[in-house]
Amino acid sequence: MSPSMYRTPLSEVPAFLPLLSFSIFSALFGTYAYPFPAAFIISLLASVGWAALGTGHPNRSSLQVSAVLLVLTFLGLFYISFVISRGDEPPRTVHERGTVLSARKWGREASALVKSASGVFVLRLDAGSGIRTGDVVEFSGVSVPFKRARASREFDERLYWLAKGASSAVQVSSCKAAGRSLGPAAWRDSLSRRISEVLPPRTAGYALASLTGERDEILSELHRSVGTSHILAVSGFHVGIAFAVCWFFMKRFRFRLYAISAAIWLYVLLAGASPSSLRAAFMIEIMIAGRVVGRLGNGFNSACAAGSAMLLANPWLFWDIGWRLSMLAVLAITALARSELSRPVKAALASPLAWLATSVQAAWTFGSVPLAGLAANFLSLPAFAILFPVSWILSLPALLGIPGGSAASAVAEFLFERWEVLSLNILVLFPWETSFSNWLVLLCAPALTYFFAGASGFSQTRAAFASGISLAGVFLLL
Repeated sequence: MSPSMYRTPLSEVPAFLPLLSFSIFSALFGTYAYPFPAAFIISLLASVGWAALGTGHPNRSSLQVSAVLLVLTFLGLFYISFVISRGDEPPRTVHERGTVLSARKWGREASALVKSASGVFVLRLDAGSGIRTGDVVEFSGVSVPFKRARASREFDERLYWLAKGASSAVQVSSCKAAGRSLGPAAWRDSLSRRISEVLPPRTAGYALASLTGERDEILSELHRSVGTSHILAVSGFHVGIAFAVCWFFMKRFRFRLYAISAAIWLYVLLAGASPSSLRAAFMIEIMIAGRVVGRLGNGFNSACAAGSAMLLANPWLFWDIGWRLSMLAVLAITALARSELSRPVKAALASPLAWLATSVQAAWTFGSVPLAGLAANFLSLPAFAILFPVSWILSLPALLGIPGGSAASAVAEFLFERWEVLSLNILVLFPWETSFSNWLVLLCAPALTYFFAGASGFSQTRAAFASGISLAGVFLLL
């Protein structure tokens, strides 16, 4: 019997099964308000069916693994249901002292995410309050529930802030700064101000995006129109670049794996600890742990394990758009990497498959997705894999106040200007956008199912069958 016949979902990517169950359960129970028993049974049957469909020759070890996974998934589903079924906290008077984790303007108002001894709150402030990220604040007011969306495609304030760890909003009656904290939030604010002061506009915008997680409105609009918004969101791409830089400079260091691990987490915290960056850091930790114990895993299973762990840590992350898009993209790319296609074919398919994986969610959330992204991402990923570390190095003299440092940052500015010209030319060639449609879903679902099945150890025949089942299922649902 050939080795390939022993490849099954339970032996290849066991972490995909709980991720599949957790995601389906969250959608059914949390979004569509299915009764708990129905959502529970459907989500369990989905992962059991996936494992059964991909397992041609079950043996004793596969049965043992399936039993362990079933128990863990069973417990995880109960925990997720407990978290997302809890009601909003009743209004109460709040008198707290805490650290501002992030602060931003929302039109004429501002909001601050504040961590205190009794929880994480969202303070609703005046735009001119002067509260900064990293401030220690003393505040009082009345806690109120978050606003909920009245339509399925409206912005849901409740889901947005719950995914960020907040428990309730506070209608502030008084709020005053009482000093500065000494943690990553204050470091991020100081770095952000320094970048804005000494670097030219484009270089500053990209440095803020990649190092502190802040968005420049002009750059955001440019990348949105071209379909490369992910370049400005700290994600696995940026964490991967940081890992590569650390590996290059620490490759001769005796304890490099531990040093790199510490450096990656410092970078993630400094950049705001977005869900996508945390997922990437978890994946790197899994890879490093595998090297330490002398075992090599695979990227698809690592991504599934990271996603499952994050949903258990904070089930509300399922409704974070950044987390969803990041997970879909990394699952598509790592599944493609595990396929038996040649390297040139994988390289050619990476951008279209990632676009397919994220297009349905992006079109549903933002109204449409630009087709220019199909072409732009062929160039943007390799280009910014070079531009980001080069611009960091060129910006360093100016950030450190070294005489003549502005000349080096001007070179980075020139490089980013060239990229913008290229982006606009791509947009001229591909000016169309596609909106959410049933046809888009029918195109994406079977393609992703096929690659996910292949990455899970399915034979080509079984992967094609699974793809056909997903196509038929989506067709019936739509």
